[in-house]
Amino acid sequence: VGTEAVDLQMWIALALVVITIFAFALERVPLEVTAATLIAVLMIVFHFLPVMDS
Repeated sequence: VGTEAVDLQMWIALALVVITIFAFALERVPLEVTAATLIAVLMIVFHFLPVMDS
C-alpha cells in the first residue's frame, strides 16, 4: 500500500471530524448519538481501508 492509501485515509478521517464538529454545533442530533456515529463510521472506514505497515 502506497502513500496514496494513507493520504486517502487521512482525508476521510479529517472530513469526518469536520462533519462531526458541524453536527455538534447544530445540535439537531444528541451529542451521544453524534459521537457514537463518528466512532462507528471510523471503525467501518478503517475496516475496509486498514493502515498497513510497509
